[in-house]
Amino acid sequence: MNRSRKPKQKSSKPRKRMPLEPPQLTTSMTVSQAVRYSTASNVGLINITRAQLVNTIVTASSATVACSQLSAVRVRRIRIWGPTAAAGASASVVFTWLSAWSPAKVIQDMGLGADRGARIDTKPPPKSLAGEWSMAGTNSTEEVFQLVCPAGTIIDIEYVMRLQNVEYGPGLPATVTVSGATTGYMYVTPLDFTAQGASATLLPLGLPYAVA
Repeated sequence: MNRSRKPKQKSSKPRKRMPLEPPQLTTSMTVSQAVRYSTASNVGLINITRAQLVNTIVTASSATVACSQLSAVRVRRIRIWGPTAAAGASASVVFTWLSAWSPAKVIQDMGLGADRGARIDTKPPPKSLAGEWSMAGTNSTEEVFQLVCPAGTIIDIEYVMRLQNVEYGPGLPATVTVSGATTGYMYVTPLDFTAQGASATLLPLGLPYAVA
């Protein structure tokens, strides 16, 4: 027995009306971006501070002076790939989350021989200051994490970045000393960037970078 099927009626959803007044809008711009670094030489022990994270992206105002483009930055995730070692040898990577209000969290992995290098995949511990915002001019010397690794290590850091908003931010952008920059160009600084002329070891890959 054949039964005639009734055609399905399309549900008509009411169209969203345009608001009579402009809605509230957040004008502070926040972006998520991963930056890849590599170690040019063995890293015996390096502590990364909040000031170094805030100065991740800078714009050169002259050949020797640059301004940070970030008012705040937060680390969301870090992945590390250590190089392989010679047959019968080992190469280890040690990463430590640092926080003034909670115990340090140490993570270590070791690569054995030429088959496998050390691997670390980590996020800031819950309720740890390491996962909170680092802001320009606030606790700039506080250390966020620590790294020990051999030359040739690859480090991916996933950032959440709040772009500089001078009108409503904490103040004028931080000024750092660089070398050989082109005025108006944007640069990514080495992870262990300092403005005291110390040679950088953790260099960004695939991006133009400025050094002190």
